[in-house]
Amino acid sequence: MAISCTICSKPDSQLCGKCRSAAYCSVECQQTDWPTHKLLCSQFSVLSDRPGPSFKRAILFPEEGPNPVVFWVEFRNYGYGEIPQLKGVMGDETLARVYSGRNKLRDLDLKGNLPFYHYDCYADAGAMVNKSILLVTKGKAPHCWRGSVVVLKEKANMIFHEDVTMADFRTIMDHLLTFGLPLLAELIPTCPLKFKAKGVKVNCSGDINRFNKKYVAVDVPKDHPVFLAESSPISTLVGMSVKAHQYPFDKIWKNMTHSGLLPWSNRTAAFLHMEADPKNAGTWGSAPNHWQNNNGNMLVVGEDKGDISPADVEKLCDFCQYKMRPLFEESSLAAGYVRSKQEVMAHLTPAGFRKYIDEEHKSDAIQQLRKEEAARCGYNMLPLQET
Repeated sequence: MAISCTICSKPDSQLCGKCRSAAYCSVECQQTDWPTHKLLCSQFSVLSDRPGPSFKRAILFPEEGPNPVVFWVEFRNYGYGEIPQLKGVMGDETLARVYSGRNKLRDLDLKGNLPFYHYDCYADAGAMVNKSILLVTKGKAPHCWRGSVVVLKEKANMIFHEDVTMADFRTIMDHLLTFGLPLLAELIPTCPLKFKAKGVKVNCSGDINRFNKKYVAVDVPKDHPVFLAESSPISTLVGMSVKAHQYPFDKIWKNMTHSGLLPWSNRTAAFLHMEADPKNAGTWGSAPNHWQNNNGNMLVVGEDKGDISPADVEKLCDFCQYKMRPLFEESSLAAGYVRSKQEVMAHLTPAGFRKYIDEEHKSDAIQQLRKEEAARCGYNMLPLQET
């Protein structure tokens, strides 16, 4: 049976190597789910053996927090369906159920239901706000959940139950972020997380050699952590605001033979993040430390979550490296301030960027610089991306 991606439902996805309970079609989808997935991945992988055939795996959000917990729940069949035995977890309070049978944010239908067992509203007055849900949603849950909350998984017939999975946990978290919103259908009529944005992976030296490509088009979920990053300073000034995120380090780079820079070097990432605010004299023309060393591959997306192409990103990155970097250097103490910061800033405009694209991007001078950069980094010079 084909395994579907936890984020986008694309078939033929790969299971998480640790918990084996969630699957992803791409690194981008895996990175999107990681802030949620990491909360329970280890617990799933070390959960004790099933105590007996009447037990099913469930997730508890403890009232006192801090994190959700994976545990076994016993079910008893009284002739009209399976009843969970939750007294040891929830006490004697009257319980109510909220059902999640569909992930509205991602427009995904479930093959069953995820009932949320919580204290009935009449008991809310004596229950504390659920700190676990408050923490994992970073305070963004619209509904004020009180007391402990247990989430089970019902089969489609709503009579019998099965184990909750890590893929279900993604839906559970999405439900916590939407349950209680007024007029939900009107607020998210097009399921904003159903469709992905077109982004670009900028390969490091090692992967350029492996795949003979530097700029690669990728599909990026619109709740990927990259969209929380700060925008590249230069990109904002020239009217093409982009955000970037580092990919996981690939162990294969350590065993690669190479010439020039290390296989995981990505000078393009550093140049894209050069400081362009004249008021920041100490960092003017330089990138933050985490973008200067051991970058590996870089994911680039449009700040507005619109689509961008490899050709777009190549033009922007070349502008940063081959046009702006020399100007920054000329305005530095080491160069004797041969150029003022005001002169440099005159190029950091939408008009300046367009002029570079129209007059310089394909010039012999820039192509020579690209050739020298390829030699420095140890890969063959690649042709320009087609628009």
